[in-house]
Amino acid sequence: MGMETSGPTGFCAENNFTLTVLAEMNHTKLDNLLMDCVSAKEKQYPGSHIESTVKAVKSWLTHNGIELKRKIKIRGASETLSLKEESAWLGGKRCG
Repeated sequence: MGMETSGPTGFCAENNFTLTVLAEMNHTKLDNLLMDCVSAKEKQYPGSHIESTVKAVKSWLTHNGIELKRKIKIRGASETLSLKEESAWLGGKRCG
């Protein structure tokens, strides 16, 4: 499961379901799905990247009338990557 595409569409593609299926899940299943995703990604990706994906998914759900209240802790979410770390994470590719 890569996080090449973040946000709700990429999140659904990674988990093999559609946005419609995501919108039809109950709150407990959504919370568990997001927490499982965070746990699986914490060893591969910077916390700030994981946080942006979770935030986008939660925002999309809120826009569609589904509000999740459970707080999800993401290790390293507030840490800023150095340019060297970011370059290594991007595989040496530069943006822009």
